[in-house]
Amino acid sequence: MIDIAMNGLYFYFAERLGQLLIVLPENFLFMALLNVFVALRIYAPVYRFITDGSNPAAAQETLAHLPLHSAIWVAALTTVYCAILFISGTFTPYAASLERIPEWNRVLAFVWFSFVYAVYYSFYTYLLVDTVAMDQRAILSRDYALEIEPRNYRFRNKFLFAFGVVALVPVIHLILDLLVFRDLRAAQGFNVTETVLLDLFATIVVLCFAVILTVKGLLRPVRELTEAVEDIENGLLDRRAAIISNDELGVLMRSVNRMVDGLKERAFIRETFGHYMPKAVAANIIAGKAPIEPKIEIATILFADIEGFTALAEKLSPAELVEVLNEYFSAVIEPVQRYNGVVNQFQGDGMLVTFNVPVRDRRHADHAVAAALEILDTVSSRRFAGINLRTRIGVNTGLVFAGNVGSGDRFNYTVHGDAVNIASRLEAMNKDLGTRLLVSSTTQTLLTGKYPLSATGKVSVKGKGGSISVYSADETISEHV
Repeated sequence: MIDIAMNGLYFYFAERLGQLLIVLPENFLFMALLNVFVALRIYAPVYRFITDGSNPAAAQETLAHLPLHSAIWVAALTTVYCAILFISGTFTPYAASLERIPEWNRVLAFVWFSFVYAVYYSFYTYLLVDTVAMDQRAILSRDYALEIEPRNYRFRNKFLFAFGVVALVPVIHLILDLLVFRDLRAAQGFNVTETVLLDLFATIVVLCFAVILTVKGLLRPVRELTEAVEDIENGLLDRRAAIISNDELGVLMRSVNRMVDGLKERAFIRETFGHYMPKAVAANIIAGKAPIEPKIEIATILFADIEGFTALAEKLSPAELVEVLNEYFSAVIEPVQRYNGVVNQFQGDGMLVTFNVPVRDRRHADHAVAAALEILDTVSSRRFAGINLRTRIGVNTGLVFAGNVGSGDRFNYTVHGDAVNIASRLEAMNKDLGTRLLVSSTTQTLLTGKYPLSATGKVSVKGKGGSISVYSADETISEHV
């Protein structure tokens, strides 16, 4: 079609439009039939992969280089096509005038005009096939999971080539027409004015096609990137940008996909952490705001245990026992997470929860007591796999060592220290005192809210010299601030 437009301009200015009817069969033979045949041969590996899934590597390689290989083929074809037209005298009908032109001038004209046509047509072919290849790459990426790696085609080189085609070549062509090929143009029936007009209109045609195809080739990958980034921004992490461009934009698309893979991995880790600690806490740790590193920190420890669990375990089958424990832990973890507690350990029917480590929490004492009271409310108000349970809780605040402990590539984040031991002792002491929640004075002094706690007095803690003051939950646990 472009060839017909270019030839149409020539024959119009030469006032020989009838000659176009002679050129059309040649155009159809070369630019249509032969191009279709070779195009099918070039595209064959992609077609075979789509139809029977064979040789994906060949399909990838073909699509990666399809624009370049197509452009090279069209450049070669155009050179042969121009030679046939020039030898047949289609563009030089006045033989007598042509014989007076020096042979070097005629050879130079043949070489230059063949070069110009080959450059123009290969340039258009590259842009057009690149656009088609983008759609093919998108289809293979989304429907066949075949991703094309961007190759070493630089956008700068494309831009320089496009600039040469639409700016430098027309200018050089006009200069040669006016200074070197004047006699040849006269043999074609053009005066200087007609030569300038012909070159001007041809340049406009070249520029229009170039702008349309270049803009289309640029907007397609930019639109793909924009849509992918918008989907990712909306949390659709299964969305991948199809790598449809083989230049820097393709590299950017690949980087976006790698970023999405990283986001999916972080989301998976956050979700996994969320089973053991509040999602907000997990997000902070993953984001590096709360690195898990060894440290000594003031923390509030909550230790919870099921009353009479040993006797219960003897009555139930293993499957029934697991069902009870799963329902119990699912229920009691909910208030723990809501109050920024971190489930540090499960020990049989016991649960060790930390507040203020590994993520700082100004109101760690309040949150620990509030979580403990809600746990008691939850356990006393429902049945677990059809069984009534009672739980005992000890809460204490003090210095703890917090960090990763383990060997090789397997670690466990845990806390150690007197504060942990005291919380465990207070939980066990509930059995002797007939209480369900004991809170140490070190925790009580840090409370800023009002809770249904009453002073129980001083108690001796095993392994701890002296005694400590403790507070217990009132018999009726109600709403608290």
